[in-house]
Formats: sequence, C-alpha cells, structure tokens
Amino acid sequence: MRKIKRRRQPSPALVVTATAVCVISLVIISNLITMRRSRINAKVEIADPPIETIDAQIKKVSPAFNIPDGEVERAAVRVREASALAMGLTLLAVNEALASRSILNVETLLTRFVSRHLLPPGIKPHNSKGTFESVYAVIYVRYRTDPLAVEIVSIGRNKPDGPPIIARIATGSDENAGATLFLARQINDVAIPEPFAQTSRMTAMNWSIEPMRERSFSAQELDQINGWLRSRSVGN
Repeated sequence: MRKIKRRRQPSPALVVTATAVCVISLVIISNLITMRRSRINAKVEIADPPIETIDAQIKKVSPAFNIPDGEVERAAVRVREASALAMGLTLLAVNEALASRSILNVETLLTRFVSRHLLPPGIKPHNSKGTFESVYAVIYVRYRTDPLAVEIVSIGRNKPDGPPIIARIATGSDENAGATLFLARQINDVAIPEPFAQTSRMTAMNWSIEPMRERSFSAQELDQINGWLRSRSVGN
C-alpha cells in the first residue's frame, strides 16, 4: 500500500501574519481610492456652478426693462415733490408756531426742516439759499408769515423735465386760500409770477390752476392748522 502524504499545515503564527498583511493592504488600498475620489470631487467643486452660469447667460440675453421716461412722467414726479414739500414745510411752520417757536424767514424754515430730516426722498439742499434740488428740478421755496403761506416753485432742469410748477398752501380769507397747484402751459419763455400772486393774475400769465390732490390733510393736521388760524385771529 502506498503511504498517503499529509499536507503540511501552516502554523498559526503564519496564518495570523498573512491575515494581518491582507487587512492592512485592504485598508491602504481603500484609503488610496478614497483620496483619489476626494481629489476628483475637489476639482468638480472648483468649477462654476451650472445654475449661476445659466443665470449669467440669461442676464446677458434678456433685454433690459425700460421704465417710462418722458415729459409727462417727469412732470408727475416733480408735482409729487413740490406737493410734499409744501405740505411738510407748512406743517412744520404750524407746529413751531404752536410751540412758541415761530419761524420768521425762509432760511430758518429750511434749516429746521433739513436738520429734522424731513426732506422727501430724492430732494436735497441746493447751494443757493432758500433752494432745494432733485434729479429733474431746481426747487425754490417762498414763505410768508402773515397770513401763513408756503409756495414751492419747481423749475425743470431740461426741456424733457416738463414745464414750471408751483405748489401753494395759503391761509387767509381771499381767493388765494387753500392748497393749489399751478402748471405753466408752456415750457420755454415762461414768466415766473411774484410770490403769492393772485389767482386771477396766474390765469392771465397763462398758468393752469387745479387743487392739490397729491396728499390730503389728516384730521390731526387740520386741527393744528385750525389752531394756528385761531391763534392768529385772537392776536389780531
């Protein structure tokens, strides 16, 4: 009979060593793969995001939206500016008078108006005394203490800015009392009337006349103005 050769079995120490080597090799290979993937991701992240790129292309292709801009639109902006100034300056004058801090001249009126940050948006002081300015106009302020009246004269900077505009708030018992808006019927060679001219004279000088509709007085504001009128009537 032939003798059966027995295979030599590896020693336990060799098995453990081989297993350890395999595990370590797998770990190293896994780390290498992970590092390579990380590098690839980093390169991808550096590239411009596709959404932002598309947005940029759309902005380049899309036509710009044009806001209507002409004589009518600019004149409407100037009417709002003049009306807001007339209202604000009148209320300031009334409040100061009720607080026994009466304003005697236009320079003081404008100084207090500006120092209290009451200027409407888009309007700023001009270099000349008693004057404001905006994008479309140079604005002159006229002020009268007795009877109280404020007049805003808005002159367009250029022809497309529209005709001269006057916004007036006046107290008293004559035809000039009230909140009135005057618009010149032409742009060139317009004669600017003297301060607080009679309504009949404004009509004769080719100015159209209409109520100031840009803003209504609140009940509290009407009470303040009525208080001013009562105090003036008592004083006289």
